[in-house]
Amino acid sequence: MCLKLLQALATKDVILEKLNLSQNAITDKGVGSVDTMLAHNKSLKSLLLHWNQIGPRGGIRLARGLKDNSTLKILDLSWNSLGLQCLHHHTPTVTLPPASLPSSPLRHLPDDAFDDSQIGREWGEALGRNIGLVHVDLSNNNFNQ
Repeated sequence: MCLKLLQALATKDVILEKLNLSQNAITDKGVGSVDTMLAHNKSLKSLLLHWNQIGPRGGIRLARGLKDNSTLKILDLSWNSLGLQCLHHHTPTVTLPPASLPSSPLRHLPDDAFDDSQIGREWGEALGRNIGLVHVDLSNNNFNQ
């Protein structure tokens, strides 16, 4: 059911501002539809994906979908299984200044904020390019493993 919904949302520009897909056992495979939706949807402002089963591959796909999305303001990926250490010096919950700033709010992170893993590089690039996000929650993703 959830996968069919994601596929439908990915193929149509549905006017939807908040989507809560938490606790739906979405895996890396299901994220494929989410990243497509993020790349094309121009109305979604809040996406809640906490307590799913999204792993490193799904995390990379989401990061890629976020690179060209400027409408999403809130993203909650807490309690998933991203599982690779990609944030070294910051708490997993990052609250950013308003998107009205001329440059990406994360441009001021230190260069060593992200490690050399692929997921770290992808998220570093996505958060550096995305000017819309004001709150990202990546807590409880086993980044220290």
